[in-house]
Amino acid sequence: MKLQSKYLASALAMVMLVGVGCTKKPVIASPPPSGQPPLVVNARDTLAGASGFVANAQKQYAKECIADPTQGKCKYINQAVQGINATIQAEEAYCGWSPATAQQVPQPPCIPVASAADGLSAAIANLTTFVNQLKGAIQ
Repeated sequence: MKLQSKYLASALAMVMLVGVGCTKKPVIASPPPSGQPPLVVNARDTLAGASGFVANAQKQYAKECIADPTQGKCKYINQAVQGINATIQAEEAYCGWSPATAQQVPQPPCIPVASAADGLSAAIANLTTFVNQLKGAIQ
């Protein structure tokens, strides 16, 4: 999966992986401009919460996951990272952004693609499940 540079320019910091066996780095999405479709606002809210939680888990369990990446919590961290990336890509598809337009700063307006709504909804639901599984594994 390709990380989108538009998120790198956001006011929120990039979440960095510190050797937990992932090759992907989740990115915190910038807040949507006002007037965005509710599904996009929901996606951004979900991404913001998940990214912060996953970043904290990565930091807290980095040494353990480096030593044994097969642990349940390490697998859930990796799964949540993949869920973050999938949700970002689903949002881009829903908004009708191509790889070129998705990287523009400022972002072009979101023009919902109805056929991609179910994919974004599923990505949000999956990400929520992955975060809840991670919460269960570390508490």
